[in-house]
Amino acid sequence: MKISMNTVVTIDFELKDSAGQTLEKSNEPISYLHGGFDNIFPKIEESLHGKDKGDVVEVSLEPKDAFGDYDESLVSIESEDKFPEKNVKVGMQFEGEELLKIELSRQGPIIGVGMLGINFPTFCNGSGEG
Repeated sequence: MKISMNTVVTIDFELKDSAGQTLEKSNEPISYLHGGFDNIFPKIEESLHGKDKGDVVEVSLEPKDAFGDYDESLVSIESEDKFPEKNVKVGMQFEGEELLKIELSRQGPIIGVGMLGINFPTFCNGSGEG
């Protein structure tokens, strides 16, 4: 059965950076409803449209095709006592009400002790740089 509008598609994925290093890989298949429902990046959905079970698809995404460019202004330096957890470590994530003490509109992973990255986690690393 070819992937078409209004079909549930189940895929495994591997996300690599421009140097070919794996950033993330699915541990389990993920499913989405195909057909422009904004459940997956449009460029990926376009690449999958019409494919059959077992086909392998490679897609290169530019920032505009995903979450946008890294924005340095979305990195905030905060003291550790403002975070809801003790022993804050790189990679921890806080959302919504957990950030009331910091700023409700800011969400994202810890990218350095006392640093909060509001950019999508894939664009942040432990050094605090994208």
